[in-house]
Amino acid sequence: MQTLFVRPTRDWPVLGLQGQKLGNIVRCAFDADSGRLKYLELQTAWQTIHLDWPNLRFDEQLQSFKLTKFGQSRDHNSQASGDISESDDCES
Repeated sequence: MQTLFVRPTRDWPVLGLQGQKLGNIVRCAFDADSGRLKYLELQTAWQTIHLDWPNLRFDEQLQSFKLTKFGQSRDHNSQASGDISESDDCES
């Protein structure tokens, strides 16, 4: 299984459980076979962290990703509403 990486061409903020800004997405990892988003890389002031896709949801109103509570159910087959994977917002 091969992984494809793309970098966003705009800022995609990530918000914590309390709504606080944690940082921005710096890279997206996709499964090359299925085309599904696997994880996002979050750049904080201190480090880069891999965030598994099932632990995030996209808030269209805020145009931000939000962490979900650990263990909170979510559809593992969902994608980022197309927003993060569109060619005008990401580059290879």
